[in-house]
Amino acid sequence: NVFYVADPLQNTIRPTLYFCSIASCTPTSLYNSGLLGGFPGGWTRSGDTAFWAIYKNLDFSTCTGPGACSGTATSYNAGITSQISGPTPMVADASGFYFVNPTTTALVHCPATGACSAPDTLLASTSGVSGLAVAGTTLYVLHSGQEGGIPSGSIDTCPTSGSCTPSSFITKQPYPTLITADSSGVYWFDFDPPLGNGDPNQIVTCPLTGCGGGPRSLATKQSGTTLMRTDASFVYWATGSQILRVAK
Repeated sequence: NVFYVADPLQNTIRPTLYFCSIASCTPTSLYNSGLLGGFPGGWTRSGDTAFWAIYKNLDFSTCTGPGACSGTATSYNAGITSQISGPTPMVADASGFYFVNPTTTALVHCPATGACSAPDTLLASTSGVSGLAVAGTTLYVLHSGQEGGIPSGSIDTCPTSGSCTPSSFITKQPYPTLITADSSGVYWFDFDPPLGNGDPNQIVTCPLTGCGGGPRSLATKQSGTTLMRTDASFVYWATGSQILRVAK
């Protein structure tokens, strides 16, 4: 199945999370946003289960085969008490999913099945976190920092279980806004140019073992980048008008 967020045909309806079969796509929404209704403040998937944050809730829906999703939101309830008003960093692995609670700003973990009234807290406060990625047993926690000045973005690491004392992966990054990771490395998007010189809007990478020598640039001048993913051989990203890729 394909999961994606898109604007409906009517501009009075908020963007909605859709799914369809890869072989034949007849889009179906996973929830009814309603006129001027909510939009997914964050979403991710673990296998054929899609999770999303909307209003004051975390919801999920599971697919049993190509195109065979319930199309109905099931409440996940993870203790969100105030309305979600912006992006909620989320990422999933086989054990479940990790997210920043928009009320408490804590980094928490929920299992992939069942309700989650009491998430496991990994990090009590995540002020400034704008993205999450996971590879193996390590979470990569992105802080964007400030735009248009001295590079202040950073990436920390945390284990995927237990209480976390963050370890620094890299610092002084020029406003990183997107991150993803897999077994081959960590990949992120730097919006600003490096201090003093260099091209803005870079896709860069470092191995999972660390970034002591600094990131390696994979692509530059990729303005409008809004989404980034990887597979075994390539890094993919979406701009305002194209989907592009580059070999790892």
